[in-house]
Amino acid sequence: MIRLLPVILLAAVCGCATIHMNVDAPVASERAKAPLEGQHYYAVLDTFGPPSQISMLPDGFVFLYDSLKEIERQLGISFGSVTFGTTHSVNLLKLTFGRATLQPQYFVVIFDRKGDVRAAGIYEGKEKIGGSVILQVVFTVVATTDMSYLEVPPIQQDWGLSMVQQPPVALNPSGDFASAKVGVEVRGAPTAVGQHSLEMPPPKDKDRR
Repeated sequence: MIRLLPVILLAAVCGCATIHMNVDAPVASERAKAPLEGQHYYAVLDTFGPPSQISMLPDGFVFLYDSLKEIERQLGISFGSVTFGTTHSVNLLKLTFGRATLQPQYFVVIFDRKGDVRAAGIYEGKEKIGGSVILQVVFTVVATTDMSYLEVPPIQQDWGLSMVQQPPVALNPSGDFASAKVGVEVRGAPTAVGQHSLEMPPPKDKDRR
């Protein structure tokens, strides 16, 4: 019993929580992995619904179905007890340790000029995206990992912004994915490299890592 006492005390002051967050609904993996070549884009829309992004290509166009599942597991240690009367007490603060993982699903369908599927592919993975330690009020559960760079609005809401951007963004139309003319880009892609590099954006913390 004495050996179990530290474990009992630790369980009494600790608590666990799991935060789930979904960005767009995933497509059915079985259907996405089935042969699609030759099907018309009407059939693709009927099977998978509207894509997250669409863009012109030199010899056709492309659909991107972009879905993210974010999972953060937390372990919290409560303290800062306040006693009410002689028998009741409440812990007001909690030190929380959290680690987050990302389960992305990217499904790309490429069409020719006639609207028939020329190629398709799906990627499903699991990635560690970091963790942190925070001090929070015990009555709330908040994420410890900054995932705001993944929770962005659909790129279609930015169509046309290229006409009002300031240099050097306006001078780099080849990197303007909001124009729907230069391809598609998944959420969370680094902005300090690749097609965005000529825009000279300040690197984000995720880009530095």
